[in-house]
Amino acid sequence: KEIDALSHDIILDLKKFHDIEKDEIKVSITSADASMKKVNSLLAAGVIVSIAVAVLFVLYLMRSIIRPLVMFKEGAVIVGSGDLDHKIDLKDGVEVNLLVDEFNKMTHKLKESYSGLEEKIAERTRELNALNEKLVRLSITDGLTGAYNHRHFHERLAEEISRAGRYGRPVSLIMTDIDHFKQYNDTCGHVEGDSVLGGIAACMMNNVREQDVVARYGGEEFIII
Repeated sequence: KEIDALSHDIILDLKKFHDIEKDEIKVSITSADASMKKVNSLLAAGVIVSIAVAVLFVLYLMRSIIRPLVMFKEGAVIVGSGDLDHKIDLKDGVEVNLLVDEFNKMTHKLKESYSGLEEKIAERTRELNALNEKLVRLSITDGLTGAYNHRHFHERLAEEISRAGRYGRPVSLIMTDIDHFKQYNDTCGHVEGDSVLGGIAACMMNNVREQDVVARYGGEEFIII
């Protein structure tokens, strides 16, 4: 009986101890759940903050690095297309401002150089055109008399005959030479003879119409279309 009573007391004590431990475990579980909720909340807040920081960082990169690079690229394309008045308007930091200033200075120098180059090219073009005209005149002109040369006469004659056939109009040729020119040359010299040739050619050219052609056909022979 004493053993049974003692066992009964022990069982009751164990049950009380078990109930106490059970209650403590429940309290611990409740506390652990609350702590877990706090941890989850902190983790969620940390993730949100991290995402926000990442977004802000990307925006900062876009504004401070990518955007200036894009503007530089666009500016280079615009300047490369010939618009030397284009300037980059960007104020996003000292280093970038320095690059922008250098780019704009470079564009301005290019514009000045381009303007000077255009003037030089225009001047050289005028000189070349004048030289080409002079070369053309020299290639078709007799150097002594200033009349057209024998080759140009045949070219113009073919053109005028073709035109006359097309419009049904006549073409006239006047051929002449200087009498006793060899005797004059032998008596007065070739310098005086050349002067006579030039004077007669000038007289003929001054007394024909603009569309008529005066050419030196031979030594002292002239022909007019």
